[in-house]
Amino acid sequence: MRTPVLLVLLAALVASAPAAQVGFTLFNGRNHPEIDWQVAETEHFEIMYPAHLAGIEVEAAAIAEASLASLVQNMGDSLAVTFDDPIRIYLSDEDEIANGIAYNVGASGFTTIWVHVNDAATIWTGDVKWLRKVIAHELAHIVHYRAIRSNVGLLSVFFGDPLPSFWTEGLAQYLTERWDAQRGDRWLRTATFEDRLSYTDGTSPQNGRLRYAVGNSQVRYLAQTRGDSTLADLLAQRETWLGVRYHDFYAAFRETVGMPYRTFYEEWRKHVNVYYNTMAGQMERLDSLDAKPFRLPGQVVYDVAFSPDTSQVAAVVLPSLARPVRRLFVMGNPGADSTMRGLRILAEGSITGPVSWNPDGSQIAYARTRRGRHGSLVKDLYLVDVASGDRQRLTTDRRASSPSFGPDGRRLAFVGVEGGTANVFVLDLETREERPLTAFEGDVQIPTVRWSPAGARIAISLFDAEGRRDLATVDAETGAVERLVTGVDVAAFERDDRLPVWNAAGDSLAFTSLRDRAPNVFVTRGMRDEGSGM
Repeated sequence: MRTPVLLVLLAALVASAPAAQVGFTLFNGRNHPEIDWQVAETEHFEIMYPAHLAGIEVEAAAIAEASLASLVQNMGDSLAVTFDDPIRIYLSDEDEIANGIAYNVGASGFTTIWVHVNDAATIWTGDVKWLRKVIAHELAHIVHYRAIRSNVGLLSVFFGDPLPSFWTEGLAQYLTERWDAQRGDRWLRTATFEDRLSYTDGTSPQNGRLRYAVGNSQVRYLAQTRGDSTLADLLAQRETWLGVRYHDFYAAFRETVGMPYRTFYEEWRKHVNVYYNTMAGQMERLDSLDAKPFRLPGQVVYDVAFSPDTSQVAAVVLPSLARPVRRLFVMGNPGADSTMRGLRILAEGSITGPVSWNPDGSQIAYARTRRGRHGSLVKDLYLVDVASGDRQRLTTDRRASSPSFGPDGRRLAFVGVEGGTANVFVLDLETREERPLTAFEGDVQIPTVRWSPAGARIAISLFDAEGRRDLATVDAETGAVERLVTGVDVAAFERDDRLPVWNAAGDSLAFTSLRDRAPNVFVTRGMRDEGSGM
């Protein structure tokens, strides 16, 4: 009974304190009394936002009203979902956290959402922009909460299990999102190949993503095999005990589907095994690349970068789930013998890749999340000396990521975020002055920048305001942007190309693409990298 008790206590805490503070504080551990909160009202919502985000309430209101109407309609007449009070949506850009949370408290519930987060382009895929995706998803939770409401409110958790997390997340995804690589396919595919479909086994840091993928896949499979109406019928089913009417997912599943959930789970498990293993039988094996294994210490590898002379390797890894803190380390190139020589830890913390070596191999630039102004969680750039391990912070509260050394070693290109727009900037390491290189406007994210060997161009991965995901190159002098078409037979939003890496000659880029719902490596050809005298 521990989990229901904690849920009730949490709900009591949220209900007895300002929702904006509690909702955001649960994640970032800080209050923000400096925020001047404003409110915009629509027919069904109260949208709470900081004064400095004025204008976002108009976009959020349109998304929220359209999403709610669609969700209520999809639930069907049998549920007749209505709300007694306006639903509150709290928006904040104080932290670089790509998340939102829906709370099942009060007459209608509320949600807290972080906006203007560049990481959304990396964590998710598809052409739908972050605000549309997250508002619809969190409202799906709130509609779900309302659809299973009990005459004893939150106390219903003492009588049954109304909201198993995998089903709650899976249903929200099914109602508001397309099935794609990052929201399901690659994680479920990997778990199926590894015969590790349990997201509670504690063996992988990706278990959280797998939980969403399992739930989404099971909801889709149930709808495809039993019909969409089964979902609404399941939510409408109630148990009764001594006048208490409550929803229990597992009892409702047995009553609606005609079998215990465990029996259905085995049916679904066989289905995904046949599907993915049949697909695997038609694909090339990894060893078809004829590449030797490259062993690195750590359970998860987030980034790997060779030093300019290839004698050393820098990597960002998660050592283990027992010690879930990312490390940046450097070691001798293991080469063919796969031995680890001279491994040294250079930094620990919330480090994000890619990292960048300076041309003489003496320093490594990286980005990490830190506590900034007012305790906000933001990314800044750091520089570490490879020999001594001495570190220095290069920026302050800059919301900066993906540093990349220029060929002269005196400048860094990086992604800087201002408002909801990401652009490429160049930082002079001697003067600490920066200049903007690109001039994108609107809802634009840039996950990665990589400076070319000769210095004429900078490769970027781009998620533009129209929802297209492309690679592009930026002229290092003029800032002119040239899109790279990496597949004429693939729509721009389906290409989802990311993580470009230049070859030594500067005439080719290797990159990762999720166009097949699984990460695969592709290579461009016939590019030029003419020096610009820098």
